[in-house]
Amino acid sequence: MRRVPVRIGRGMTEKGHRAAAFGRHADPADVHDATVIARGTRVNVVAGFYQALMEHDEVSSLSGMQNVPAQVLVGSRDRLTPPKLAQRIAAGLPQAELQTFDDLGHMLPWEAPDRVAKAIEDLAR
Repeated sequence: MRRVPVRIGRGMTEKGHRAAAFGRHADPADVHDATVIARGTRVNVVAGFYQALMEHDEVSSLSGMQNVPAQVLVGSRDRLTPPKLAQRIAAGLPQAELQTFDDLGHMLPWEAPDRVAKAIEDLAR
C-alpha cells in the first residue's frame, strides 16, 4: 500500500496540502479553498475510504477500453497520482494521449482549468 505524505481531514494544513497536491506556483487562494473543502470532510468518512483509495489500481481494467479515445492528464509534480502511474495508464490505452503539465500537481482543474478544459474539448471533437 502506498502512503500519502500529508495529514488528512481536520489536521490538514494549507502548507501540507500545497506540498501534497499542488504544484510550486499554485494560487494561494486555490490552495486555501481546496484545504477548506478537504478539512470539511469528517474523519470517519476519510477513514472509511482511505485504505481502499490507497490500494485502488484499475490498470488491469483498461483492457475493456481499448477502442476508447482518451486523454490522460498529469502534473509533473503530482505526488498522489504520479507521472509514472499516468504513463502506465496511457500505455494501457492505445488511443490515449498523455499530457504532462510541467510544475503542476494533482489539482489540475484548479491549477490549469483552461488547459484541462481544452483537453476535454479536443477529446470531444
